[in-house]
Amino acid sequence: MTTTVSFKAVIIGAVMVALAIPAMSFAATPSVTDLQAQYQTLMSRFEALKASSTASTTNKTSPRRDRDGRVVASSTKSCMATAVVTRDATMKTVWTTFSASIGTALDARATALATAWNASSTNQGAINQAWATWKKDRQAAAQKLHKDRQAAWDAFRKTANDTCKVKTPKAEGLEKSGGDNIGL
Repeated sequence: MTTTVSFKAVIIGAVMVALAIPAMSFAATPSVTDLQAQYQTLMSRFEALKASSTASTTNKTSPRRDRDGRVVASSTKSCMATAVVTRDATMKTVWTTFSASIGTALDARATALATAWNASSTNQGAINQAWATWKKDRQAAAQKLHKDRQAAWDAFRKTANDTCKVKTPKAEGLEKSGGDNIGL
């Protein structure tokens, strides 16, 4: 008598065995006391690992270095922090001045255009003059913005190099926001 076993039957048998063996290992449920002991053991190991990693990270603090790899002293750090605060306060003033200049120029343009359009006979020369004055004022404000921003960054670099004795990182450079082209 010959017994033929199909491939399907072999696969089904293998799956059943694979599922039955892990299920049998769960038959012996640990007691609460065993689980508490395992928990205490794991917690003590965790605390030991945590303490060793904290000790290793506190011992391995590397000093801050500048772009050339020189160690930056804490007095240098405070000097640079002061230089950054000064630069950014100046930049805030520069942008506030620019904004006020543009606001004043817009007010002047609006007044001049309203006057020209409200005249008894529309004066094309007055309208053209209002727009020409606006263009001149806008360009002057943009040029002053560019010059003042450059001066603030130059003063920052001079302080960093001469006073703080640090070469500034590349990230601490004059931002290239469209080459100072302000389109209005």
